Amino acid sequence: MLNWYFEQTKEKVWLGTSPDTRVEIFYQKFGWKEIGMHGKEIKFEMTYNQWTNK
Repeated sequence: MLNWYFEQTKEKVWLGTSPDTRVEIFYQKFGWKEIGMHGKEIKFEMTYNQWTNK
């Protein structure tokens, strides 16, 4: 999905997930950067440069 997304645009993308979950660890493992909170969720961000440098 991110390959397709970054072929369309170079804008960063973000997502949110609940804290202290397995998916939080999954996102960190695959290069998503934690950038704060969005309501009660942890906000993660992926930039074009982060994705293409993996």
